[in-house]
Amino acid sequence: MLERYETLNCLLWVGEGADIHQQSIEAHASSKGIDFAQGPQRTEGWVLVGSEANLAKDIATLAWQRFQSGLAEYPESLQAIYVRPSDAELKNIVSK
Repeated sequence: MLERYETLNCLLWVGEGADIHQQSIEAHASSKGIDFAQGPQRTEGWVLVGSEANLAKDIATLAWQRFQSGLAEYPESLQAIYVRPSDAELKNIVSK
C-alpha cells in the first residue's frame, strides 16, 4: 500500500492506523529517501501526527506554518487521501 504514496514527498499520516504501522511507514520513507518525523511541527517529508480525538489544532498548526512560509493555499486545492474507505463509503457498501 505504501508504494501508492511514495511519489508524494510531503504527506501527513494521521490516526490509529498510522500509529499501528509507524515502523513500516518510516522504513518505506527511509528506503525512498523521504524524510520522516513525528508531530505537526514538520512541514516537509512524511510526518506522523498520530491519534488525536480532535485533529483541528494540528491541522491549524500546519496551516499556520505554511501560511507564515508563504505557502498559503486555497481550500479547494487541498485533497484528503484516505488509507481506508470513508465511513460513508463503508456504510454504502454494507447496505448493498
